[in-house]
Amino acid sequence: MSAPLKVFCCYAREDQEMLVQLKKHLALLKRQGKITIWSDTNLNAGVEWKKELHKHLESADIILLLISSNFMDSDYCYNTEMERAIARHNEGSAVVIPILLSSTFYENAPFAKLKIIPTNEKPITQWSDWYDAFYDITKHINQVISAFPSQHMLTETKTRFNADSKHADVLVVKNAVEPEKFSQRMGIPQVNTTLQRDSMDVKLRNALWNASYERLRFGTHSYAAKKFAEQIWQYCFNRLLNELPSLAVDDLFNSIREHYFTLEWHEVYDFLDYVASHLEYPDESIRFVDACNTVLKCELSAYRFVGKKLTLMTSDQELVSADENYPGANESQK
Repeated sequence: MSAPLKVFCCYAREDQEMLVQLKKHLALLKRQGKITIWSDTNLNAGVEWKKELHKHLESADIILLLISSNFMDSDYCYNTEMERAIARHNEGSAVVIPILLSSTFYENAPFAKLKIIPTNEKPITQWSDWYDAFYDITKHINQVISAFPSQHMLTETKTRFNADSKHADVLVVKNAVEPEKFSQRMGIPQVNTTLQRDSMDVKLRNALWNASYERLRFGTHSYAAKKFAEQIWQYCFNRLLNELPSLAVDDLFNSIREHYFTLEWHEVYDFLDYVASHLEYPDESIRFVDACNTVLKCELSAYRFVGKKLTLMTSDQELVSADENYPGANESQK
């Protein structure tokens, strides 16, 4: 079982009773080991509260913003906690969920671009029964938690890599992006700037095959390569072994390549998911995911590997913002 996600609650003191009710409704998720919940009500006497609060804000996986006029009026909530929360959300290191407590003007606020709950951005105080509102909020948060484990695993993996300078150097090299081509600088042809969410152009498909092929071979004519190719043909493509022209390694991969280029865009992602999850050696899986994520970024895909699963990024706008800070995007490190 994976470690519980850390939930941080950012709220104004005047709304503490709302916080208490929210924690009660999230209690089952806490009992199930899915989350831990932290707010400044957890502070012990004698601690440096700003230092302690900052520590939990920086380590949180999910940050809840309890939005009200009190929140908007609080300099610390708005300018310090929320500003840092939004920065972490844009970095992809945390998920920020704004919760609308009462009727509040928030047009063009930093969190306004995010999905605001309860449903239809209806403030809790406007629900005929507040318990229904908190139930609705809990369901939304549980959905976020359910989609989160692989991302949490990726964060832990990055932490382990960054703790080892040798591995960190490898990651920097792997995430390097090729310099812009002359034709791109000259606008010949016009560079595509539209994220590929429900489609896949030829460049993206070709680049993903190249990234896959290198990992699938396991070395020339190896027994492992042959067995893995047969596994893909049978269980990923759901094809019969007797449909293969031969069981020679080169012929196997030629057949896989030919079938790959007949797949629908979403079936290509099924194939990548399968490979990432079934590569026998962890190092090979890591290299495969790294190679695919580099391609997905460069070719403006709306998807990234999070752990070993392909995941749609929260929004196109956030994906572009995140990629602007991606290693190599501006010849600097994130």
